[in-house]
Amino acid sequence: MNFTTKQVKNHTVVTLEGSLDIYSAPALKKELHKIIDDGLNQ
Repeated sequence: MNFTTKQVKNHTVVTLEGSLDIYSAPALKKELHKIIDDGLNQ
């Protein structure tokens, strides 16, 4: 699974590519927590 993040106006867009499963979910969770911890919440 690959994911990218980008800013669109004042929103953060996370795009996933590939399969999201029990093995790849922790990486996505870690990235989402990082984004939130950086103060991006829209």
